[in-house]
Amino acid sequence: MNLLYNLTIRNKVNLHTMFKKILMNKKVSVSYKILRVIGGSTRFKIIVLLRRNKKGMNVTTLSETLNASLSRISHQLKILKRNNLIESIGKNRETIYKLADHRLRSYLNIILK
Repeated sequence: MNLLYNLTIRNKVNLHTMFKKILMNKKVSVSYKILRVIGGSTRFKIIVLLRRNKKGMNVTTLSETLNASLSRISHQLKILKRNNLIESIGKNRETIYKLADHRLRSYLNIILK
C-alpha cells in the first residue's frame, strides 16, 4: 500500500510539472489569448467576415451585414485591433479593416472546415 501511495504521489507531481510546462509554452499562451478575444459572438462573426473578404470591410458594411449598430461594431473592432488581430487602413474618410494575424487565418481555416 505504501508503494502504491508513493507511486500515486510521484505521478501527480510529474503530471503537475508536465501541465505547468505546457501552460508556460508561448504557443499555448498566444492561442489562449486569440481564443479569448474572438470568444465574443459579434467579434467572431466580424473575424469570419473579414476572413472571407480579403480586401477588408468598413464599419458600415460590417454593421449592415451583422444587423448591429455602428457603435457596437466599432467597439468590437477596437477590441480586436487592440489585441493585434485586425488592422485598419485609412482610405480618404473611410477606414477598411482586415485580418492582421496570419495565425488567426490558420485557426479559422481549421475551425471552419
